[in-house]
Amino acid sequence: MSDPTTAWISPGEVLLHVGVHKTGTTALQAALFDARPALRDQGVHYPGRTRSHYMHGLAAIGRRRGWSNGGAVPREGLWTDLVATTARSTDSRIIISGESFCEASVEQAAEIVEALGGERVKVVVTLRPLEQLLPSTWQQYVKAGSSLRYADWLDDVSRGPDAPKPSTPSFWLRNEHGRQVAKWVSATSPDRVTVVVVDPSHRMGLFEDFEDLLGLRRATLQVSTGAQSNRGLSAEEVEMLRMFNERVGHRFDYQLYDHIVRRAGFNAMVEGRRPGSDEATLVVPAAVARVMRSHGAEAVASIRASGVRVVGDLGLLVPDSELDDTLQVAAVDRVPLDAAAILLEGLVEKAFEAIRSGEFGPKTAPLLATITSPRALRRRVRRLGGRVLRRLGLRR
Repeated sequence: MSDPTTAWISPGEVLLHVGVHKTGTTALQAALFDARPALRDQGVHYPGRTRSHYMHGLAAIGRRRGWSNGGAVPREGLWTDLVATTARSTDSRIIISGESFCEASVEQAAEIVEALGGERVKVVVTLRPLEQLLPSTWQQYVKAGSSLRYADWLDDVSRGPDAPKPSTPSFWLRNEHGRQVAKWVSATSPDRVTVVVVDPSHRMGLFEDFEDLLGLRRATLQVSTGAQSNRGLSAEEVEMLRMFNERVGHRFDYQLYDHIVRRAGFNAMVEGRRPGSDEATLVVPAAVARVMRSHGAEAVASIRASGVRVVGDLGLLVPDSELDDTLQVAAVDRVPLDAAAILLEGLVEKAFEAIRSGEFGPKTAPLLATITSPRALRRRVRRLGGRVLRRLGLRR
């Protein structure tokens, strides 16, 4: 059982969890959200009403969510309200969690810490091995509208953090782990930064680590039953969405894409099916894994030299498992019919809902009506069916 008197932060102090992405952040934030009443009873404040502070972090660093057509920087008030709430919480131990904070520049990191209370602030960075982050990270980029093929993206990130014109600049901004830790050390001090190494063999380990950091009783944080599934996609599923992005591109308004494609169609597919046993998984070829291990070793050396507090085994960031040089990225040549049907069903249901509610305003309603008209739907279904049959060799 944890003891508040031995917690890493004291009443009035702020624990700023900056990610990084794909280190169990979504599950942790859902657990914190569900446990808000229990947190309050134990003297811990998770401010706001949202599951995470991701949008607050984007507002703090002025980073746009989505592409230029419809995407926007979240309103500044999200950040200033969070700062004001934190300033008023002088009796509680406070936790703020948003992986968008890890994309701050060195200067922005210092400004964020100062705004949240300066010496009141301690920072926690959660890390996993780079090679384990790659499949889920690429999926996340595709969910956000990218049409870059997996093999091409792996080649691109393998060029390293200093390569010119990267296809996804945010990857190394987030995941050059040595520099990530050094950035927050410069904004605070070594004794005010903790690195938590996520151990995949210990399912509840991340929750227990944060219970200890916050001085919570054991089992206060639990796997959320209401959280949306965050399962990995099969190679076929993600390729279908990538091809959709390739055809549609950024012609869609980002808000429309986010609500109808990502939150409705995509989530319907994730929640509504399980990949078949014959569907391929996304793998990391040995050559790419070796590059990631080299970067990981550099990060471990940098973190050890920094003097920060470490929870867990830094050695886990450089796996020593044997690599299979025959492992290759699967060539996807078919699309699961049930996945396509579920994706289309989710798109249509959300589009009709948006039309009825006027969710996107008068300018967007005609576009949605066109997309979801019976004639247009029949045409799209025929095209999709013909494309699938051709891929299966049943039609020329």
